Amino acid sequence: SLLVEDPLRERAWAGLMRALHRMGRQADALRAYRRAREVLGEELGIEPSRELQDLEEAILLGDPRLDAPVEEPVTPRLPFPGSLVDTGAIIGRESEIARSGTEFDSSLADGQRLVLLTGEPGIGKTFLAARFCRTAFDNGADVVVGRCWEEGGGPYRAVIDVIRQLLAGGLAERRGSSLRGHLQRLVPDLVQDSTPAAIEKGTEQYLLREAIAELFLEAAHIRPLVILIEDLQWVDVATIQVLRHFLEHDRRVPVLILATSRSDARSESPIDDLVGSSELVAILPVRGLSPTATRHLAENEANARLTDEVIDFVHSQTGGNPLFVVELARHPLASDGFADGAGLGL
Repeated sequence: SLLVEDPLRERAWAGLMRALHRMGRQADALRAYRRAREVLGEELGIEPSRELQDLEEAILLGDPRLDAPVEEPVTPRLPFPGSLVDTGAIIGRESEIARSGTEFDSSLADGQRLVLLTGEPGIGKTFLAARFCRTAFDNGADVVVGRCWEEGGGPYRAVIDVIRQLLAGGLAERRGSSLRGHLQRLVPDLVQDSTPAAIEKGTEQYLLREAIAELFLEAAHIRPLVILIEDLQWVDVATIQVLRHFLEHDRRVPVLILATSRSDARSESPIDDLVGSSELVAILPVRGLSPTATRHLAENEANARLTDEVIDFVHSQTGGNPLFVVELARHPLASDGFADGAGLGL
């Protein structure tokens, strides 16, 4: 993020304030101004520029000129993806949720970036992703989902999922620029353009990546966009190339790509090429719950007060993995202290 690397950049603060205001988050926009003023004062001993001060005043007054232009006809919002189950209270994951929110705000100010949630199976990556996506959706962003498959997915599978949702939902025109026809290779039933004219040999893959990037750019021009890609540990090389192309695109738009990946994935993965080649990728490890959070989760599932000995046992056996904590806390022997693991096969 430009604000992280250079917090004295007033243009980035202004972009963040405008984006937050257009999402209906006036209070957050004003807080961003106050933070900018604090940073400039502490580091340089100066007040914000007249332009930034005028922007704050306009936000305070609700100046309609700050509103993003509305295109006619108004593009309807996509429904929240039904595949994302967002249930249960947040227990012990407040810092991860806050970090994801910070990355999203950075995408509003500086343009597209990717956050990779990594962790062992059952650690809560999907829950965190669903909770973040719901929060972003409630704050005005559109959310689309793609999934990588261990077997049978084929190249571009996750990207195809995303393209279909954007086109079918009306977030991008099926007839776009001359590049749009290249998408026929991936979604021939949704793209109405005729087959592209003959192109120079060796440029097919580049033009396809540029056509996909153009689609994402167009969708994000309407509203901020969150693209969730699940199970990135099984990603194919072609999809990684698409993501890298979009992340490094000259045109900057408010898009956050949120991906989940198992930390026990194969040692050599296309993910390594993406993570190692772009400063626009942030890795967010999802680790086991603390003993305190383990207690809250276990007692919530057991619907009972558990002794310190039981909590110590649960935490030592599960390492704070929420999936295992829940299963162990639901065991009939939980309220009896597990009798040193008797009957559990431990």
